[in-house]
Amino acid sequence: MMTTVLDADVKSIGFSDPDELDLQRIAYLQTAKDLGHGHLSIYAKYDIRFMAKLALGVGFALFGRSATDSNCAATLRRALTSLDEDAADGMLGTGAFHRKDEQLLKLLGDPNAVALWVSLHPEGVALNLNIGATQQWTVKCADIADVDHEKLQHLNLGRGVLLYEHLKRSVSLSSAAFIAHQSSSYVHPELAEIATEIARRQSFKLSGDGTI
Repeated sequence: MMTTVLDADVKSIGFSDPDELDLQRIAYLQTAKDLGHGHLSIYAKYDIRFMAKLALGVGFALFGRSATDSNCAATLRRALTSLDEDAADGMLGTGAFHRKDEQLLKLLGDPNAVALWVSLHPEGVALNLNIGATQQWTVKCADIADVDHEKLQHLNLGRGVLLYEHLKRSVSLSSAAFIAHQSSSYVHPELAEIATEIARRQSFKLSGDGTI
């Protein structure tokens, strides 16, 4: 887009800095004449359908038909399938452009993982998606009244799973255990092992002549 945003790091949202060819193209486009005019439309609620689908899937996986036959599920299905602009009305949560709690973002995330957290909330069962400790979404995936009491007790203060795609590994644990590990008051064995493996891979570099 040839636009500079002050105090922004494009690498934090998945992009890389422009290389030499990018810089040459930018310089050309900034000085070229008669390039015409373009129009770009951005749908700010682009993530609604994805979060609705994720919430329906997680709700069914955890609570079965009691979750998918609920009013909450009906709201999620409407957000998923309808083309109406107000289809997501009644769907509770926060999207990509919602102002984020930076402390919570780092506390519930791992720079090398995708994390899914499920916890109890006064409004129902909340699902939190955290990608690389930089992006975060929250959506209500079930009503407490529609969920079996024993399954709610299992959630306790919250549970989640961290997905390390590049390592082909996942770790399931409680929110309390992960937060304790993040704050260094407790060392989670699996997470410590994964951190060691990631550090080893990051330090494994080729020398200039191609030898290891």
